[in-house]
Amino acid sequence: MAIVGEKRLPELPDVPTMAEAGFTDEEFKPIGGVLLTAPAKTPPAVLARIEQEARAAVQTAAMKARFQAFGLVGMGNSSAEFRNHFEASGPVIRKLVQVSGAKVD
Repeated sequence: MAIVGEKRLPELPDVPTMAEAGFTDEEFKPIGGVLLTAPAKTPPAVLARIEQEARAAVQTAAMKARFQAFGLVGMGNSSAEFRNHFEASGPVIRKLVQVSGAKVD
C-alpha cells in the first residue's frame, strides 16, 4: 500500500508515498486535481479576483477539513501553476490510456 502524492498524508503517517515504496516512474506521480473554470471571454480582472478568493478559501479550516474528508490536500495553486502541471501530465496520461487499452466508443 502506498500514497499517490508528493508527501505522506497526516491521517496515514505510516503509509509511504509511491516514491518511498520504490515506484519512481512518472506514471506513479499524482496527476489529478480539482479546478474552477470560467467562460473563455471572462475579463482578466474577474479571473484574478476569482483566483485570489479561491486561493484564500483553500486555506480556511473549513475547506481543509472538507478536502481531508475526501483524502485530498488543497494546494491553492495559481491558474498558471495548474496549467503547467496539467500540460506536463499530458504525456503520462496518454501513456496510461494507451497501456490500459481503453478505446473511445
